[in-house]
Amino acid sequence: LPTEAEPRTIGELLPRYLAEAEITETTRREYRRICSSRLVHHFGRVSIGVLSTVHVAKYLEKRKQDGHGAMGNRERAVLSGAYEFAMRKGWATSNPCRGIRRNIEKARKRYLTREELQRIGQILYDWETMGGKHQLDSRYFRLLILTGARKNEILLAFRAWLDLPHSALRLPDSKTGAKVIALPTSAVRLIGQIIASDPGNDRLFPPGYNPYAGWAELLTTAKIQDLRIHDLRHTYASIGLSMGRLTREEMGPLLGHKDVASTQRYAHLMAPERLQASEVIGGLIDELLLPSERAVVVANA
Repeated sequence: LPTEAEPRTIGELLPRYLAEAEITETTRREYRRICSSRLVHHFGRVSIGVLSTVHVAKYLEKRKQDGHGAMGNRERAVLSGAYEFAMRKGWATSNPCRGIRRNIEKARKRYLTREELQRIGQILYDWETMGGKHQLDSRYFRLLILTGARKNEILLAFRAWLDLPHSALRLPDSKTGAKVIALPTSAVRLIGQIIASDPGNDRLFPPGYNPYAGWAELLTTAKIQDLRIHDLRHTYASIGLSMGRLTREEMGPLLGHKDVASTQRYAHLMAPERLQASEVIGGLIDELLLPSERAVVVANA
């Protein structure tokens, strides 16, 4: 049987690595994005055996000077993984990414204050009544903060993965492998609205839906700076910890962190206690998001 030709350049190596590497499909998609956006453009024509540690170190330094030091670290990691793969295949004799000092990354601690959360809630509930793209944005951002899920865990979810009778979204794959996201009542109710408004879609959100323009508009309208979509996840964790119901170690499994020791130690939170914790956190967040005039109506209902 004919065998596929041995890759000669980094541009030929990267797709082979992405196709054969033993990584989750979510990670594979992210690596593919990294390769297509930077690595192929910069290193694609370079022969596998020619790339040196000096080349990689200069690339990292240039990315840092351009203000993208953290992303440069991730690009180096993907390139390093490709070279480790090539060494196992006998296509490379060394990994030029080894021994290179990573760019220093400043740890981000950003999360919404309660006052900011209330401002965002008012806008999102206004958007809910507008329909169209604004309604989609409102539902997407609310679902993220009500569950603490990662962006793509909600954005790319199929409705077949929903287990609403058990208040769960069962992901066959995620950044950390298979995962169950506990859904508080507020999230289950919101998902019901999403399905009812677009019953023919097999995904939770339409294919091609892009939340980034909506996110920029939301921050501008709410007069909030320096906040990423991922910081909604930080906000969920911060509120959960501030309630005193969970320790940091217990919060990890609820968020789907990869710390195996922590996940095993607190595996009991996968059962009713986990759903109960999700219900309490989601309930408080839902109250904070609810505009004051609507909160009065709900309280009197």
